[in-house]
Amino acid sequence: MRPEWCDELILGALAKDSPFGDITTRLLGAGKKEAKGVLFPRQRCTLFGVECARRTFQLVGAESRVPEGIREGMEVEREKVVLEVEGRSEDLLLAERTALNLISHLSGIATATAELVRLARKVNPKVIVAATRKVTPGMGFLEKMAVEAGGGGTHRFSLSDMVLIKDNHLALLGGGVRAVKEAIERIRDKDPFHKIEVEVGTLQEALSAVEAGADMIMLDNFSPAEAERAYREIKRRNSNILVEVSGGIDPENIAEYAPHADIISSGYITHSAPSVDFTLEIL
Repeated sequence: MRPEWCDELILGALAKDSPFGDITTRLLGAGKKEAKGVLFPRQRCTLFGVECARRTFQLVGAESRVPEGIREGMEVEREKVVLEVEGRSEDLLLAERTALNLISHLSGIATATAELVRLARKVNPKVIVAATRKVTPGMGFLEKMAVEAGGGGTHRFSLSDMVLIKDNHLALLGGGVRAVKEAIERIRDKDPFHKIEVEVGTLQEALSAVEAGADMIMLDNFSPAEAERAYREIKRRNSNILVEVSGGIDPENIAEYAPHADIISSGYITHSAPSVDFTLEIL
């Protein structure tokens, strides 16, 4: 990831955080004082966002350096310094919260992803844990990169990336088993080049998707027992079809689904992952 990709997001956040300057630092009269600081987590985590944090300090005119051996996606112990900064105190304090918010949020996603991958692969070493499009507006690309840093898959970045027939598409065709078959046939007839994934809500819809030639089938909001049965029936008919399980999957239940899936997609890792507690300490 090139840190410049964060610029628009960072500059917008800085402008909102300090629309008329930092009043406290200005009134203290300490803004021009040269200072150094270090940034580190208060808990063990999977690191992601250190390049965005570094870029934040650069954009306000401070110097920033990632210590040797620190890289995105690595496991970092509590209080391990991941960024060193130097410059006018007003610049360091201006960048502080934006840099911390970014690295805390993105490392939280990477850490949550790494945990889900660990739990799932204990029971199915080949399963892929993937993100969904349930991302923060304007931050989807970075959040997907954080998932990848945690060992997960990005899935699709946008509606343009792949064919995924969802429940509302099927509703437009009348819904039910017949709509599944019709949707696949319509798309296959117009575009034979793209693989087709279909989201289904019942075993009957899943079997209809198999018969119609789907390449991937997403079992949406199935219970573990329902997912097991559907996975078995799909693979019995066509072992080449990839089965994705999705809907309400988190650290508490992922191990129940992992044996019955090729892919597990979870919105939890982007919309509910707890942030990692990072801090900036002025030396």
